[in-house]
Amino acid sequence: MIPRAIANFVICAGLFILVKILYDAATGALNVQFFTASPVSWTTHVFALGLALPLPFHIISVGLLLQKRWLSPPWKKVAWIAVVASGCWLGAALGIKLLIL
Repeated sequence: MIPRAIANFVICAGLFILVKILYDAATGALNVQFFTASPVSWTTHVFALGLALPLPFHIISVGLLLQKRWLSPPWKKVAWIAVVASGCWLGAALGIKLLIL
């Protein structure tokens, strides 16, 4: 089994990336990363967040899944659902980035 310290490190790394993305969204740097040619509006900010947020959420949920030995059965189920949902969202975001942007 994976030690709990490694699982906690994975969750902390996901939280760090999440804070960085939220900071970039607040300063407007995230919008420039994804939509360089489009004018700045609230819709481009929302779409940029939609494309950037799946990665930290997936990392956090994988870290939670790594701790399944210490979780109660309902939380184990939540961890699996979170990994699958964030993985689907991440796949859709990567597909949009590759095919559309």
